[in-house]
Amino acid sequence: MAGSNTQFSFAINDLTQAEMEWVQNLMALDSEVEDQRKEIETTLDVRKMFGHGLEHAGWPDFNHSLGDGKFWIYTESGGYTWNAALLVRAFIAKFRPDKIVQFGVAYLSWKPLVDEFSGESYVVTRNSIYGTGDVPDLIVKALQTGKRQTARWRGLELSIRTARRRN
Repeated sequence: MAGSNTQFSFAINDLTQAEMEWVQNLMALDSEVEDQRKEIETTLDVRKMFGHGLEHAGWPDFNHSLGDGKFWIYTESGGYTWNAALLVRAFIAKFRPDKIVQFGVAYLSWKPLVDEFSGESYVVTRNSIYGTGDVPDLIVKALQTGKRQTARWRGLELSIRTARRRN
């Protein structure tokens, strides 16, 4: 069996001192310590936003670098994308409520295997996290059926239909 990993890399720039301190404090917490896990969940507002706690045991389970007013969020050999998206949502909700952050994710296999390479994008706002993982399925269904396909995610509706041909 071949191994696989998840890769992403993006930055939030021009951080203020207060923003940098908030990030530093959050990134220093350990989800294996119960009180700290609760603090992570409270800071990220996951129970209120999504109705459950952290889904993944490790926090943060991605790499990061903080300095010179820049917060770089990335993976080297794998990581948990949802945790990165949760952090970004909480950050922009607290500090930059009008900002929208988009980042891409690559899912890779260590050796070539059929259908083992893919990816998606995340769009993060102060109120939600949207992933594009279902969009290709909507396109395929629209092409196969010739009918409009619609998906709804947290107050957003996406419709895809085939274009009508004119003779």
